[in-house]
Amino acid sequence: MDDKKYSKEMKIYRARNNGGGVASQWRFDKNNSCIWLEVAPQIGEDKRFDWDKAKLKIKLGEVDIGEIMSVLERRKYFVGYEKKGQQPSLFHKNDRGISLLSFKRGESGFAMRLGVKLDGEDTRWLGHPITEAEAAIMLVLMKRAIEVIYRWM
Repeated sequence: MDDKKYSKEMKIYRARNNGGGVASQWRFDKNNSCIWLEVAPQIGEDKRFDWDKAKLKIKLGEVDIGEIMSVLERRKYFVGYEKKGQQPSLFHKNDRGISLLSFKRGESGFAMRLGVKLDGEDTRWLGHPITEAEAAIMLVLMKRAIEVIYRWM
């Protein structure tokens, strides 16, 4: 199979006629054993998204992927653990700042929000709903990613 003919990312677009939409792309990185999640805001009323200057990004390791899979499989309602006064989320910290990923089950589908706080800046949040159909595809891709990470195929 020629890898160049196939998409390496799952993309979800939520454009709005009046602007304010959000898109995400989930990319498996076999060399780093992770999934990169990038979330970008819509540019004005245009149907394009600002992947260059305004995107937020988080690196999801195998435990993070497992947390999302647990929600997609309806074993849990949300990723992470409930803490008093805080919304459950996955927490990542590095030398540039922190990232928070909220991923939870809703009445019809799922909701994803990514927050990034770089040193000296306010937290920026972007997110969108994920349909049942998109979630089904995402679950298959994440299971496959885990198989590749652990070389169990």
